[in-house]
Amino acid sequence: MDNLSEELTLNICHQDQVLQLPENATLYASSEFCENAGFYIEDKVLTMQAHPEFKIDFTEALLNARREVIIPKEFTDPALKKLKEVPESVQSSQFAQTIRQFFLS
Repeated sequence: MDNLSEELTLNICHQDQVLQLPENATLYASSEFCENAGFYIEDKVLTMQAHPEFKIDFTEALLNARREVIIPKEFTDPALKKLKEVPESVQSSQFAQTIRQFFLS
């Protein structure tokens, strides 16, 4: 996990959360919305609450489809605006390297 920067921006769209870390888990990611956003257990288990596999266009379509149906516009609209203005802020490729490094080490 040593290649992760202090801050990581990934697309996130979920309701379920890990409320309590399992025994021997090491927390490596959290946010205001999700306290236990990512953890690992030794070199065997790696979790991430966000969706690094979601591309920008998929995330935009998902947010638009769920806007005001499942997710209030107070949440979708700022996210959609940031995706349009600063798409490079999403660091899915960087996190993909973290996943790769974790399982190859």
